[in-house]
Amino acid sequence: MSDGKRGSRPREYDLLVIGITGIAGRAVAEHLVASSSGFAARLGRPFTQAFAGRSVERMRPVHERCMRRSPDAHAPELIELDLDDESAVAQAVRRAAVVISTVGPYTRYGSTVVAECAAAGTHYLDLTGELPWVRRMIREHQGQAERSGACLVPCCGFDSVPSDLGVMLARDEFQRRYAGVPEVMRLVMGAADGGFSGGTVASLLTVIENARRSPETRNVLADPDSLLAERSAVTDAVPGPRNGTRSVISRPQFDRNLAAWTLPFFMAMVNERVVRRSNALSNFPLGKDPDYREVLAFGSGLGGALRATAVAIGTALFGLLLVLRPTRRLLAATVLPGPGRGPSQAERGGGSFRLQIHAFPPAEQPEAAQVTVEVSSNRDPGYGATAIMISEAALLLVERLGRGETLPAGFQTPACAGGRALIDRLNTAGVRFQY
Repeated sequence: MSDGKRGSRPREYDLLVIGITGIAGRAVAEHLVASSSGFAARLGRPFTQAFAGRSVERMRPVHERCMRRSPDAHAPELIELDLDDESAVAQAVRRAAVVISTVGPYTRYGSTVVAECAAAGTHYLDLTGELPWVRRMIREHQGQAERSGACLVPCCGFDSVPSDLGVMLARDEFQRRYAGVPEVMRLVMGAADGGFSGGTVASLLTVIENARRSPETRNVLADPDSLLAERSAVTDAVPGPRNGTRSVISRPQFDRNLAAWTLPFFMAMVNERVVRRSNALSNFPLGKDPDYREVLAFGSGLGGALRATAVAIGTALFGLLLVLRPTRRLLAATVLPGPGRGPSQAERGGGSFRLQIHAFPPAEQPEAAQVTVEVSSNRDPGYGATAIMISEAALLLVERLGRGETLPAGFQTPACAGGRALIDRLNTAGVRFQY
């Protein structure tokens, strides 16, 4: 069995997954059970895992489905766990070396799990995109996690694994080819076949409601450096406005690097901040204020401008409906999926996505050319592909513990915790990174 922290007592489980009854949680459970026999062979010993949730009876159908699909796999144990019971959560996470939490909204259900993992030296991953909550967790538990040795990795699904690992790969490849640093980096979201689940919608509505009531939350959402480990290292060196998306609702802009009219990708507000945190944790290889943005591109000329304007107007109107409480409640009751519900292709294991990350050379390197990394999958980005991302990230941590490695302590990012080894695992598992 793995150790949660090097030198600590062995843990009962290599991996504990909290929350398997939602769409994302079910996909995670299925991937882990399907992978368990091969992973045990790779470890050279049995791989032990457990699933935890409020009701064993609600988890049992998911458990049975997993075992029907993978009859030769070792059956995970089911653990009844009330996330409002701090003592029970503390006992549960101390039994495991690594914990995956898929239970959102994390503002409501995630804080106790993070606190107890930080205290116990238990390594942790989640799927949150709730930026203000991540910032608060870092402020409250970074010191404790550093002392216990816990490696805590939020945002380990579609937000923000493709962005974070893709930027790292493009940056490193540019350095390898041209012995320099790209001046500008852009993520362009391409075709995607996917949708939202009730859990994702609940998390989004929680952030919107908190932003409506709290100026501090609005400031966190607008600050490109809100997740940085050492804010003074940036704010002292880069006074005034900094690069980065401040709102997903904005007017179209012509990007001279892409030669296209653009709008912010709706996940840019989370992903860009995770990328900037990776840059800070890695001692700023892209500089103190990297020019990195995530966009939708609509082409050049009048046609591109008109398409971008139409999408901007539609996005603004939808955003207004979500901000106003009466229309938000109406949308939640009639249009948006409820808890445990989501896109049919996620249930079927279908869907797909493709995005590209472009690294542009500085003017003083005329011999250098643009480097492009493409990230793609034939699975729904928010569920099938996300399940692969967080599962493989967790299995990588278990494998490293099995080799006696010490994981980086404190709040990490997918790139800082997983690095190139995680890219290699994802390429094998069905999320592809390629030049």
